[in-house]
Amino acid sequence: MIYPDDFEARLGFSTIRKDLYNKCTTQNAMEISSSLHMMTDKKTIINAIKESEEMRQAMVFDSDFHLEERADCNCVYKIGSNGQHLSVEECLNISTALNCIFSLQKFLSYSETSDKYPLLKLHADSVVIPNEILKRIYQIIDPTTREVRDNASLRLSEIRRSLASKRKNVSIKLQSVLASAKSNGYTDENAEISIRDGHAVIPVNASNKRKIQGFLMGDSASGKTSFIEPIEVVELNNAITELESEEREEIIRILTDFTQSLSEYKDDFHVLSSIIGQIDFIAAKAMLAIDMNANDVIIEDGQILSMRDARHPLLERALRNENRNIIPLNLNLNTEKRILLVSGPNAGGKSVCLKTVGLLQYMLQCGLLIPALQNSEFSIFENILLDIGDQQSIDDDLSTYSSHLKNMRTFLKTADSKTLFLIDEFGGGTEPTMGGAIAEAVLEKLLETKAFGVITTHYDNLKHFAMGAEGIENGAMTFDQGKIAPLFKLEQGELGNSFAFEIAKNIGLPGDVIENAKGKIAPEHIALERLLKEAARDKRYWEKKREKIRIENKKLVEKQTILKEKEDSIQTRKREIIGNARREAGQIVDNATSAVERTIREIKESAADKDRTKKAREDLNKIREELHKKEDKQTTSKKEKQKLSVGDSVTIEGSDVIGEILQTSGNKAMVRFGAIISQAQISMLRISDKKPLLKPISSGKTLDTLNRRAEFNDQIDVRGMRTVDALEKVTRFIDDALLFSIPQVRILHGKGEGILKEQIRSYILSEGIAKNVHDEKVDLGGAGITVVEF
Repeated sequence: MIYPDDFEARLGFSTIRKDLYNKCTTQNAMEISSSLHMMTDKKTIINAIKESEEMRQAMVFDSDFHLEERADCNCVYKIGSNGQHLSVEECLNISTALNCIFSLQKFLSYSETSDKYPLLKLHADSVVIPNEILKRIYQIIDPTTREVRDNASLRLSEIRRSLASKRKNVSIKLQSVLASAKSNGYTDENAEISIRDGHAVIPVNASNKRKIQGFLMGDSASGKTSFIEPIEVVELNNAITELESEEREEIIRILTDFTQSLSEYKDDFHVLSSIIGQIDFIAAKAMLAIDMNANDVIIEDGQILSMRDARHPLLERALRNENRNIIPLNLNLNTEKRILLVSGPNAGGKSVCLKTVGLLQYMLQCGLLIPALQNSEFSIFENILLDIGDQQSIDDDLSTYSSHLKNMRTFLKTADSKTLFLIDEFGGGTEPTMGGAIAEAVLEKLLETKAFGVITTHYDNLKHFAMGAEGIENGAMTFDQGKIAPLFKLEQGELGNSFAFEIAKNIGLPGDVIENAKGKIAPEHIALERLLKEAARDKRYWEKKREKIRIENKKLVEKQTILKEKEDSIQTRKREIIGNARREAGQIVDNATSAVERTIREIKESAADKDRTKKAREDLNKIREELHKKEDKQTTSKKEKQKLSVGDSVTIEGSDVIGEILQTSGNKAMVRFGAIISQAQISMLRISDKKPLLKPISSGKTLDTLNRRAEFNDQIDVRGMRTVDALEKVTRFIDDALLFSIPQVRILHGKGEGILKEQIRSYILSEGIAKNVHDEKVDLGGAGITVVEF
């Protein structure tokens, strides 16, 4: 559902639709563009956008792509119908459509293009009309002259030869009669043969019209000239008329036969008519996107609206004509912050922000590419509700404010979690106190519906409400106070100011009037404005900290995942090595057993023959020696692993990087690889005869770190500081303590009401860096000092 009825006109979509219509070349595509409407099925929307993006990509980036001219094929209903035949123009329209389809099919027949443009290929491949039909059309009709060819049939060829002969004879006879008339003075010397009602005639002076035998075909407007068809060409002209009639009949017969020959492809031609219209419409959408520099954006399953560098296409076009650049809009709404309350100076861009959000969301759900960065994220809404502009109604006897209230009634009745609403100048049009109160009550109800929305306002009570309510956030259109000019840039999380006094001064309102106005503002209003700004600043700080923690936790999870994968890989490798060793040991035992059995058998079979017995024992001894060598090698290898000590050069199994052992403890060792120190299982280390290439740490950084370490004080004093500033100082202090491996630090915050102490401890515990956090001993400061043990 969209609301109100003139929704498209208010957002400017009517102009977008007109631009799209003008880019269509077929009637079918024009009808599709005229009936374009908001869709709510995600799959359908994505399909419409993707096919437009494929066409745009092909047009912009693929030099081999050329979309041939498109033409309507609405005449295909004649195919297979008795007594109907295609005209020459209709045949040529079909040939134009087939040319476009066949060219597109050829372009998409290559694997590299079919993979890039699967949706376009799906459209093109749905047409299965044989290429011979196109050839047949060109055999019948010359596309250059747009006439049926002489050789389209033997009969037509004979008729046209006869026509040509007779027309030539008529021309010769007429020239002869004209020459005679000129020599006799019946006509002017510069007279030429002309055509009257399809007859070739000679112009003669009216006074001499009876001196030339023939038929009078009419007079000039002045009556001074008569047009005579000489008797010598009358019969020839009659014959020509008959031949022309026969020619028309033969052409109709040829076209009828051709039309009937297409009957078996009747359904295919209906598909062609539909597909050519769709391809033309997709091409129109792609060309519109190119004009707007529009893109294919991300459509999410969940509820989100994240516009990055979004631009209102109509405003951008207007500014471009003035050689000015548009300021793009960046906006982010999600399930935690569903509603944005935008405030700021008049003419600062609040309404443009509102219209940009509504227009781009509507364009997206109409299947159009939108002017925003590709990483912008959208979701699908089932309702888009709009309250913008002066909506007075003389017919309904409604004032501006009454119209707003009527709209709010519809919003509250319709809004749900699948709704996007846009309200301009919320609460305006009536007495501020009452209007602000009603607006706040409506806003509370809209929050309960879980709907998404953007609202513009000047009311402080709404800004204050947005500061404390869940699901809503303030936003400001920024203002250059130095130049007294709007910057047209949205800053989320900021409180907007109307800058009424600054603007009034800039436009030349008398200074005494402005000063008088300032004196009429209640002090509590100024105090409220200051408190709101401070609260907004503190809120932003904590939200940034929370976001930082979220990112760090995400990184930690990613690292844990990588470590788990490495551990799994090591365990798999370990199992493979053990398995191989067991198989090798089994093979050795099997071989040894076989050798012993073979030796015993040979000794028995040789009946104690000395030479053969000696040979068998020698073979057995060789096998015994090989087994001892393998055993010694494995024993040596194990001993080498057990003898690893500080200073040895080693590598980790599966890696060629050489490191140096710094410390061993049990079955683990600390190893330095370049500038990185890592802990590893001794069983995974292998002694290397090469020396490690240890990357030296920058001397400048080392000196700076040593100086900071030498100057570091393990106690910090934040008494009397604001919470935000104190936390910032404590954060830096803790970071340095961790960097310098300080085991314990003291934070002097004082006792007071305990708020600062609670905030500091909450921060330290949330970071997960402390082993113990407790009060200092009573005689050393007690509850006024927090001791942190790492």
